[in-house]
Amino acid sequence: MRIVGTKFESFQRIDGQAFQVKVNAVELAGQEVYKTEPYKIDEALSSSSEPDVFSYFWKENDVCYLVQFNSGEGREMDEIVTSLIREQSVDISRLKK
Repeated sequence: MRIVGTKFESFQRIDGQAFQVKVNAVELAGQEVYKTEPYKIDEALSSSSEPDVFSYFWKENDVCYLVQFNSGEGREMDEIVTSLIREQSVDISRLKK
């Protein structure tokens, strides 16, 4: 993983109020991906017992992808997202009904 930039992104709590989360632009599998710092899903409205969330999002072929993880899941999040990026897209028009 290579960090290529840092910024803040707006997220929205359940009550509609916006809040800012630090986001790093990283490179995974040759794709620029935005990875958040850990945050509570509803910021100050979340209880301290709720897990932190990590979000990854990227755009590829006019499709925006989002993957979210809870902290403490014991997984290698970057590796999982890298695997998802490398997967072949499914052409839903070719699926049998």
